[in-house]
Amino acid sequence: MRLVAQAPAVPNRHSRENFRSFKKALLASAALIVPALPASQALAACDLTPTAGNSVYICDSGTSGALTDLDGNNSLTMPESGSGTIDGNVVFGPGADTVIIHSGTINGNVQQGAGIDDFQMTGGQIQSLNQGDALDTFLMSGGRIVDFFDDGDRAVMTGGRIGRVNMKLDKNYFNMSGGTIDRNLVTGFDEDTIIISGGTIGGNISVSGGNDTVTVTGGSIGGDVLMSFGEDSFTWDGGGIIYGNVDLGGDNDTASLSNLTDAHIGATKTVNGGLGTDALTLENVKTGGVGRFDNWETIDLTNDTRLTFDDTLVLGDSGTGTGTLTVDAASTIYGGGANGGISAFDAGQLAEVFNSGRIDLTNGGDSTSDTFTIAGNYTGDNGLLFLNTVLGDDSSASDKLVIDGGAASGTTGLSVINAGGAGAATTQDGIMVVETVNGGTTAGGAFALNSRVAAGAFEYYLFKGGVSDNTEENWYLRSTLVPDTTAAPAPDPVTPTPPEPQPEEPETVAPPPPPAQDPPPLEVDPDDPDPQTSPDGVEVTDPEPEAPPPAPPADPASPPPPPPDVPTAPAPLPGSATTPPTPGATPVVAEVVPLYRVEVPVYSAVPPVAHHLGLATLGTFHERRGEQSLLNGAAGYLPTSWGRIFGQDIEMEWEGTVAPGFDGNLFGFQAGQDIYGWESDGGHFDRAGLFVAYTSMSGDIKGQALGWNNLAVGDLDIHGTSFGGYWTHIGPQGWYLDGVAMATWFGGDATSSSGQSIDIDGTGVTLSLEGGYPFQLSPQWVLEPQAQLIWQHLSLDDTADSFSSISFDADDAVTGRVGLRLQGNYDTFQPYLKANLWHNFSSDQTINFDGDPILTEMGGTSLEFGGGVIAKLSENVSLFATADYTTNLGGEKTRVFEGNVGLSVKW
Repeated sequence: MRLVAQAPAVPNRHSRENFRSFKKALLASAALIVPALPASQALAACDLTPTAGNSVYICDSGTSGALTDLDGNNSLTMPESGSGTIDGNVVFGPGADTVIIHSGTINGNVQQGAGIDDFQMTGGQIQSLNQGDALDTFLMSGGRIVDFFDDGDRAVMTGGRIGRVNMKLDKNYFNMSGGTIDRNLVTGFDEDTIIISGGTIGGNISVSGGNDTVTVTGGSIGGDVLMSFGEDSFTWDGGGIIYGNVDLGGDNDTASLSNLTDAHIGATKTVNGGLGTDALTLENVKTGGVGRFDNWETIDLTNDTRLTFDDTLVLGDSGTGTGTLTVDAASTIYGGGANGGISAFDAGQLAEVFNSGRIDLTNGGDSTSDTFTIAGNYTGDNGLLFLNTVLGDDSSASDKLVIDGGAASGTTGLSVINAGGAGAATTQDGIMVVETVNGGTTAGGAFALNSRVAAGAFEYYLFKGGVSDNTEENWYLRSTLVPDTTAAPAPDPVTPTPPEPQPEEPETVAPPPPPAQDPPPLEVDPDDPDPQTSPDGVEVTDPEPEAPPPAPPADPASPPPPPPDVPTAPAPLPGSATTPPTPGATPVVAEVVPLYRVEVPVYSAVPPVAHHLGLATLGTFHERRGEQSLLNGAAGYLPTSWGRIFGQDIEMEWEGTVAPGFDGNLFGFQAGQDIYGWESDGGHFDRAGLFVAYTSMSGDIKGQALGWNNLAVGDLDIHGTSFGGYWTHIGPQGWYLDGVAMATWFGGDATSSSGQSIDIDGTGVTLSLEGGYPFQLSPQWVLEPQAQLIWQHLSLDDTADSFSSISFDADDAVTGRVGLRLQGNYDTFQPYLKANLWHNFSSDQTINFDGDPILTEMGGTSLEFGGGVIAKLSENVSLFATADYTTNLGGEKTRVFEGNVGLSVKW
């Protein structure tokens, strides 16, 4: 039976239609063919008898022999749910032929001839397919072509299985989103397009000459992707696995790899640009194995790409000799643990590296022996270099960037991570962090510290050049200032671009299935032999591929380093043209100047300030109680209550390693109660009681830091809560003896100008014994010599800041006072003048910064003079006040203005 049908329109052989429109048209034509047939024809048995002209053949059941019809535009349909079998080849002539296979079996080759042909397959099985010349179309969603599919032009595969594909000449298009190709997918000369978004290819993808395009977004490819000569384009985005090599061949090619991890690219042996001027872009790619990237003249790392070096990346090929690597602001090179680098293909040429992102050598753990070598020119575009360094003396280990034969320029911020160093003074070149070899050079501003580098008691600056010979192009960290060296200028704060949010991890793609039989050798040459008329060597009963095992999960990518904190830039180092960073600062003059960090004088001021707070809280007998006469006339339990408030304006300096100074204020209050009073014969009386007090001190700290004396370095806020007991004895001539025991609990914080701070916690004990004896000069005036001895013990808790542990040695201090008090006695008030000579016996206060001891010396003599008044408000209530000024006579500098107001009430 024969039925004449109009063949669907197809594009002109030389048109360049939109592939998406083509696919839609192809699917639509497939949907229209079968319904157009009469019902009697759709149910016809497999009776294939050629006739003249256009013929329609239907085979839904039964068996037929071979079919050859070389005349007209013919069609063959094996409908759904059919069971027809054709034993032999199906051969059509040069007309516009259509073959639709939904079911059944063809035990032979389908050859559609030289016309504009269409082939559609959703089920069934044929031995092989040859579509012939002209612009042919192919759509497969199921079924199996056991051996080969040859000579197609426009093909879409969403399912099914094919032995191999050879599309030969023309501008071929193959779009695969599912199914299996057991062996190779080959296209011939001209401009070909291959798109793989799913499915499995057991062998190679191979395209020949022409400007070809291969895009992979899913699926798996068991062999190579071979693109031959021509200006080819390869895109791999978001999914898929390639188990072999990617080779773009000769000429000027481009490749783009996007949104990939080692779950996708980890199995790929090489990504090879071939000869020519080739460009590779990695966008949001997380991978290692840099040796797989061969023969690229340009490599761009973009959009949070993280490339882990395990070897040297070679740029260029035998023709170009070298190339360029660019790292954008969101991307990272990891170089820790591998001693990798970047070099040119030709050892006589220089590679080019432009870094706007990060080169991170800290990903190899705590290792401090990593090097990253750039055999060429390096330009920093506000990029970052992360290093592990043991911050110690000159012998300390550090990761290094090595410039081999090229020049370093631009601006790169160094972020140094301390790998266990406790800080120490460097006395020679320092700790090398950038090394030049084989004539390499570095510009003066090529590197700068991006964040503070400090450890123990020391601040580390970055210097270009050492003090020994042949080191002028290297870069060193030093914690001292040696003659004829200048630190690198601090850069503008480098704020790296944060990485874009990482896309969801692509679905893991299974590896390709094992082949049904041993395949022939992989065909690099795209020219397949002419199709055979019989399927020798191919078994129709080959099983479907076994379900593949799941791909191993990829190791998680290293997280990107966080943007570093950008603290306040440290003060400039002293120099002949350097303006003092704070008013009154002067350069330290020494052959080798230690660069103490600003926290050192701040923390060193804590013990002497705490001692002063304790002395101010203790006061003297007259500052607490006013005058001896205020204690008489009351005996028994709870005879007298008293209290005072006091304040000081203080400026003090101490000698020592960093000579800290304090400029601030003190305020406190104290309240006491006589618990018991008794009198004895002969005019003696005693009082015993308890008191509580609270005192706070706050002020600015100056000291030696960063090569400057008297540098403003921070502030201190300390407070003490005290509880004490006292006993006072008054003799018949008015002489007195006063003993006090006091415990103090300290708190507060010390904060440097860089923002580092510590909490202050600790305790103190103070014991005092004081006495005075008045001599009557006239009926209204007496002169009273006085003496006082004070012992203090201070114990502060250990603490830490970001750069070191800090421990305070427990210490004792002894203070003595001798003085005179000239007092007038009138009916309702008693004015007086006083003069005291205070002496702090030498006491060393030591703070340890990770074992670096910093000594502060307390000792010296000062003179206090002032006056006061005691006013009797009533028989039982008296008010007293005093004001005085203290200045040093020797030793530590002291300037103190003090005021004190008290009240005494007898009950």
